[in-house]
Amino acid sequence: MLKPIIKRRPKNRELYQSALHSNASSFQADIISKRQLPEGIDLKEFLNPDLSKVDASKLKDISKAASRIIKAISMGEIIGLVCDFDVDGVSSGTILYESLVNVFGCNPTRIKVYNSYRMEHGYGLTPQLIERIQTTNPPPTLIITADQGSKDGAQVTAHKKWAKSKGIISDIIITDHHEIDEDNLPKDAYAFINPKRSDCEFECKDICGAVVALMLMAHVRKRLIDKGVRDKSTLPPMGVTLPLAAAATIADCTSIAYPINRGFVHAGVKRMNAGSDICWAAFKDMQLQKNEPITSQTIGFKLAPIINAASRMGKDALLGVKFFLSETDNEAKRHLIGLKEFNEDRKIAQRSLFNAADIVALQQVEREDRLGLCIYQPNGNHGIHGIVAASVAQKYGRPTIILAPKSNKKTKVKFDIIEKENLNVDIFSKLATFNEVKVNKDEVIEIKKTLDKNNPTFTLYSTFSGEKKLVKELTMAQATSMTTKSLFKGLGKREHVFSSKMGNLILDLSVQNKPKLYLEGVDELTGSARSVHGVSIKNIFERIEKERPDVVVKCGGHEAAGGVTIKLDNLDEFRETFDEFVRKECADNNISLQACYYSDGELPEDRNLDLNIVDELNQLEPFGIGFERPAYEFELLITKLERIGESEHYKIRGKWDRNGTEYNAFWPRLGDKVDELSKVHVGSKLRLLCEVGDNYFRSRTIQLTVVTIVEDCSIQQ
Repeated sequence: MLKPIIKRRPKNRELYQSALHSNASSFQADIISKRQLPEGIDLKEFLNPDLSKVDASKLKDISKAASRIIKAISMGEIIGLVCDFDVDGVSSGTILYESLVNVFGCNPTRIKVYNSYRMEHGYGLTPQLIERIQTTNPPPTLIITADQGSKDGAQVTAHKKWAKSKGIISDIIITDHHEIDEDNLPKDAYAFINPKRSDCEFECKDICGAVVALMLMAHVRKRLIDKGVRDKSTLPPMGVTLPLAAAATIADCTSIAYPINRGFVHAGVKRMNAGSDICWAAFKDMQLQKNEPITSQTIGFKLAPIINAASRMGKDALLGVKFFLSETDNEAKRHLIGLKEFNEDRKIAQRSLFNAADIVALQQVEREDRLGLCIYQPNGNHGIHGIVAASVAQKYGRPTIILAPKSNKKTKVKFDIIEKENLNVDIFSKLATFNEVKVNKDEVIEIKKTLDKNNPTFTLYSTFSGEKKLVKELTMAQATSMTTKSLFKGLGKREHVFSSKMGNLILDLSVQNKPKLYLEGVDELTGSARSVHGVSIKNIFERIEKERPDVVVKCGGHEAAGGVTIKLDNLDEFRETFDEFVRKECADNNISLQACYYSDGELPEDRNLDLNIVDELNQLEPFGIGFERPAYEFELLITKLERIGESEHYKIRGKWDRNGTEYNAFWPRLGDKVDELSKVHVGSKLRLLCEVGDNYFRSRTIQLTVVTIVEDCSIQQ
């Protein structure tokens, strides 16, 4: 396997000067000059974004949607909010609910919240989700989606037909930000708000679903005031929704290079740290150290995982909505405790799945020389696979898909399948060894279970003469057709499930005189894809859909991530196809795949490693996709090495060769990196790539976070 590479970011002199002219310090300008920002970006707006310049009216259909919502508010209609299960979906749904109830004064009993179930139904307006809405009594007359619906045209149309057949009104407003399928547009939606619409004039296409939802609700508020329906003084401001938009922007990996996203994060994080909102005060109290502020990092690493944990572990994502809407400190902390418990379960499951995937990935890289890794986990959890895929992709520097069973196919089979296929399953293990059932006054059926046969024997005897006389051997079907009495003593009147190499065998005795045997095997697999810098999952999936449509049921995504559904029978072919198209994407873009880290070099010679540096870094917040946090190279003499509890994480202390000062450093997952761990001991001198931050334990101090050992990597200038 190729050594990882460290790419030292080149400095753009022109961008450096522009940053200085925009009032950035020389240290900050150096960081900005080493980032690939969108062409033509206004650095003054980048550094000091102004949300008042955002023109929500440019979103296609937003005015139409606002008018329909105002009508629903004034008429007291039942409104259904249909939200996705991740941080963006939960935040979007909360924004809609908070606005309708606490800003516009809707009766909360008239607002129904529905969320998608990640594990059971998957993403979007699934048939199961639509059925839940339709079985509400009475059903909502207005449905507003949050962070989903762009590719669910068929479900929208089906629901409209259902509503028409029932003689009821049920309009649907789609609010979303995902990629659009032109062949499955929600054409029957009352309004369709998505900045990625080809006919949408909104400038920034890379915003999250929560920002779309917030702009819609802000537009509703503006129209209520402009039309004189409500007085501005009677309508509460919508500031409470800003932290939700900020959290979703960070968690959903939208580009932090765009001023609009920076503006929402700036405003949202500022409100989070003000402590005026119950949920954020509880979050700081339970998740952060004393005096530690909320930042983009704490959102990404300490908030997003616990909000996502509920759905990842097959639980109800509405627990996140309840946390955000908490009205007391105790309520918020109770919900947060529940979410944290789910997150601990998630960590255990994730570690197990990653360890298993790591073994397969190593084989695919070293033995099979694959550039696109495709790993099937029969006992996997597709709620966690995205995280596992990201970890594998980061470790091996290759696009990765993790697949797990999505749906099962249940087929009726003959009872002799056990012997024919050598399944080695005893479905009659609990059957009484001997049983006799009277058929009529002159005949009985004898049921015997023997060690040498999988199925019991059925023998018909005559008792006419007072003695049992053999009449004939019976098949199971013949025996059960002769009586309504149970022939299966010891086995309950229900379905009995047994595992086999072909899938689950289901012995159905719910009607005891009509036993049935089913084989339930995996039919479809669902997978999460994660990529590496420069390789577009979106492009790869689009090419597969166009050139090899037979190997996928559906797929889609964006540059860095995506999802796919395939038939189990197509697994081998899909694995080859994915690798083939990853190779094509790399060849077309002249990309060599290997694990890659980015370095900003060493700290400037005229700067010391102190809290002033951290303060200047924090002024550039938020960091994230498109504007990554800098990492610097340090020569450190290790003076202390300590494992953190029973985790795989370590903390070290090292003396920096430039000034002789010792600094604390956090080294995540060092325990999993055997080669690296063997090089780290007291007295060793290492050149480490580290991010610079602070720690609030007892008092505020410098803390480094180790990315990797520089000597273990190839350097690219």
